[in-house]
Amino acid sequence: MAVLALDVGTSSARAALYDAAGTAVSGRFQRVAYEPRLTRDGGVEHDAARLLEAVAACLDAVLAGPGHLGIQAVGIDTFWHWGKPLPPGPPAIIDVIEPDRARHARYREALAAQARLDAALAARREPPAV
Repeated sequence: MAVLALDVGTSSARAALYDAAGTAVSGRFQRVAYEPRLTRDGGVEHDAARLLEAVAACLDAVLAGPGHLGIQAVGIDTFWHWGKPLPPGPPAIIDVIEPDRARHARYREALAAQARLDAALAARREPPAV
């Protein structure tokens, strides 16, 4: 048994493979750095395409090599946004692993319903056109 760990952080993405005892597997670690953009109001932004490239490069490097890995679990950690909410609009979803297409379809449907609700609520707050 092996566990694949993926961390998408503020300055880099990292992936590593651990055996059943929790020991890092030699040669199965990868880190790809990237630079966030700082906004004038002190916020931090990331290019979603760059994040996806970094994650893919990390996973490709960790999964490359000889031997059957026997991955039975995946742990994913990402940075968290705080302070102010994300702007309204369609969410960006990166599916790194998709073992259950039906569950992911339900998740996407729920996000679409939330986006429609957000739009309806925003329309109610808009002043009437004169």
